[in-house]
Amino acid sequence: MVEYVKSLYGLYVDEDQFEGQGLVEYALILVLISVVAIAVMATLGGKVKGVFKTVSDTMNTAPGGGS
Repeated sequence: MVEYVKSLYGLYVDEDQFEGQGLVEYALILVLISVVAIAVMATLGGKVKGVFKTVSDTMNTAPGGGS
């Protein structure tokens, strides 16, 4: 279906206007993935830090543990 629409569009538009379209699409995908990754890290960062702190505190108070 996509190829059909592109071919119809190609009848009215020069093929030169399609240059770089793939690169722009990949760039937009990378930006979207980056934004999602940053949002997830910002949301879960505090929780992960709390888990590591709990584990560290438990190890430090355990007999024979800690430094």
